[in-house]
Amino acid sequence: MLSCLSWWTELLSCWDSVLFNFIVKYDILISEEEEKEVEEMCNLSLGLRMEAMQEGLAKGKIEGKIEGLAEGKLESTIQHVKSLMEELPNLDVNKAMDLLKVEENFREQVVEALQ
Repeated sequence: MLSCLSWWTELLSCWDSVLFNFIVKYDILISEEEEKEVEEMCNLSLGLRMEAMQEGLAKGKIEGKIEGLAEGKLESTIQHVKSLMEELPNLDVNKAMDLLKVEENFREQVVEALQ
């Protein structure tokens, strides 16, 4: 998230850039009212960018939590399969996963982890 200082820096940068283009680059003088409109547009633009950034951060946090839960479930499944195979030495990994009703989407990863 942008801090207050960086927010003002972004705003001034936008505003200065627009005013610079009008006055220096294109030799166009603008009125105070037009300056205020430029400032308002820069505020709006920056506000939209900040809102989009906050939405992206929130989405990233949710995705991270989901990934973390899936990783935790996989690690737990691996540990359960391993423990069952230690208790029953003649049990192969596929039969252990069948007994524990391991989900299909985890099976390949469990086998890889236990090799």
